[in-house]
Amino acid sequence: MINGLTIDLAKTDDELLEIALLKQANDSEFLGEPISEGLALEHVIDINYRGSDFLIAKLGDRIVGYVIGSRIYRGYYIDELYVIQEGRNNGIGKEIVKKQIELAKNRNVESIRSNVAEDNLPAIRILEVLGFTFEERNGGV
Repeated sequence: MINGLTIDLAKTDDELLEIALLKQANDSEFLGEPISEGLALEHVIDINYRGSDFLIAKLGDRIVGYVIGSRIYRGYYIDELYVIQEGRNNGIGKEIVKKQIELAKNRNVESIRSNVAEDNLPAIRILEVLGFTFEERNGGV
């Protein structure tokens, strides 16, 4: 584990607000155009309302990444992973996904899945290292 890194479920409204700001950056990066803070917050509120898990990675008091996952029937779906630019390529993404896999396994799910864009090589590498296999589907793997 990375020195000083903690990973836990988001528990407070303040943490969800911080996730919304990171989600704004993530969605803007993914879409290639800026999205509003309000829209990002709306998405986080909607995802939270549906009962999804928000795991956050912190270095000290600063949230440096998050992963969102959901239990769907007897499986678990990793919906979204984001690590801030300056936190990339040092294992934060891998550690937070490992923690989410552990959370899913503790819920006795039969499978854990994720959908990743074909060009999202960092996420694909993380999932491969953690034992995921891939099949091509609709522009994603």
